Amino acid sequence: MPGIGPVLSKRLFDWRNSLMASFRPQQTLPDSEKNRIASRYAPVMLPLGQSIQGAINDLDSISMAHLTREAETIQAIAATVQNLAIAEAHVRALKVA
Repeated sequence: MPGIGPVLSKRLFDWRNSLMASFRPQQTLPDSEKNRIASRYAPVMLPLGQSIQGAINDLDSISMAHLTREAETIQAIAATVQNLAIAEAHVRALKVA
């Protein structure tokens, strides 16, 4: 480290490493804290979650309806193109005759 000697620098890094080795973040909340949070926020969060789920279901329904209409449109276009090709073939046959 600039400005301090190698001995003090080593001691600082060793101290930092020993602190980091002993530090273990808490992975979960105690049950009492979970219950406190749940009792405070559940009345607000549950209806919100249900509203969000309803919106997701609505979007899924809209998406499926769109896909169905899109498939029907593609089939109609394909049938029209096929009918046009048949009509053009008949017109060419009439011109030849």
